[in-house]
Amino acid sequence: MKPNFLVPMDFTGAANTALKHAINTAQHANAEINLLHMCDTKAELKEARERMEKDIAGIAEDVTIHPVVRMGDFKDIPKVADELNAELVFMGTHGATGMQRILGSNALKLVTDSTVPFIIVQEGSPITDGLGYKKALVTASHNSESKQKIKAVAEIAKYFDSEVILQYRDESDESLKIDTATNLVFMKNYLDKHGIKYDVEKSSGKNFNADTIELAQQRGADLITIMNMQMNTLLGTGLFGPNYEQELLMNEAKIPVMIVSPRQGGRFGN
Repeated sequence: MKPNFLVPMDFTGAANTALKHAINTAQHANAEINLLHMCDTKAELKEARERMEKDIAGIAEDVTIHPVVRMGDFKDIPKVADELNAELVFMGTHGATGMQRILGSNALKLVTDSTVPFIIVQEGSPITDGLGYKKALVTASHNSESKQKIKAVAEIAKYFDSEVILQYRDESDESLKIDTATNLVFMKNYLDKHGIKYDVEKSSGKNFNADTIELAQQRGADLITIMNMQMNTLLGTGLFGPNYEQELLMNEAKIPVMIVSPRQGGRFGN
């Protein structure tokens, strides 16, 4: 069976951008795409399917796109991804406004509930047709979960013959410094094993998010990869301290972000 990607579709510009990114990746990965639309009522099912079939007709002759129409809402996306054995979810985000800035965006909540990595794009997030993600920036920290994401990054790098940039923070605490170095060695060994080009950059500033986005722009990275480290907080995402994930997902450069949760069981990269 071919690998497949899931793309939630709400007929917005952000969702159309996500579909474009999914198609580009599917072309390199020889994958199929399930295009998912969730309906509130049964009366909407037929109209939604007809619209989806019309929209995808001829959009990518070398990629098979299956329209999937279901009853439910956005919270069901992780369940559908599991049901369809999706390896990646490409999803557009409209940002976080109002209470979402406190509680975490819908996109981040879905990632938290998922065992599948998400690639989150904003409307207009750039991707070069035929090339895809040629440079992927990966953050490395002292958290033991940090090294998990390198497997997913390696799969993307294989698809596009990408270069990987490993970015780490120079911790002042000696114990954290050792843990960060250990995770970095694991990542480097994994990339070496799979023949993937990489180099290492140190974050010298105090604001790791700002450094990450600045480095991504300087190096021409077209994908940033992070772990979702908010999922285990007592009351959910975004309630304690700066919302690291949310700031990166909505970066002003509109660079796509692949985000992996520690609970990923994972087909992708394993």
